[in-house]
Amino acid sequence: MDRDIRLSNGELINININFYTLKLLAQSNLSILERKIDKLKEKLASTKSEEKKQDINNEINALSYEMIGKIIYIILRSNGKKVDEEEAMILIPGDVDEIENIFNEFFKKMEEFKKKEESKRQMREMMKKA
Repeated sequence: MDRDIRLSNGELINININFYTLKLLAQSNLSILERKIDKLKEKLASTKSEEKKQDINNEINALSYEMIGKIIYIILRSNGKKVDEEEAMILIPGDVDEIENIFNEFFKKMEEFKKKEESKRQMREMMKKA
């Protein structure tokens, strides 16, 4: 079931995945942010000092907000809205559950899109062989 995403301005949006989404995703460097977060999480696990743990958690939170801002930007642009990344950052919901919902819905839709495109590719290959 598709779930709408509520932004901080109260607007409800639906996540649409299309080829423009893929282009924006490739340009966004989300994978770089994700790798940075993963490295910080590894560092956090091996850190003993509570003060350093807090610093690392703050870094992880900052990168996570940057990442969700980019995802919101991609979603809005894929829906045909004219926004810049700064405006998208302002629209990050304050509710942690809603942020998690955005992550989950976005990546779920991306997986569905990839599966659908793979099925189309396989069908075309089968048609060529026949």
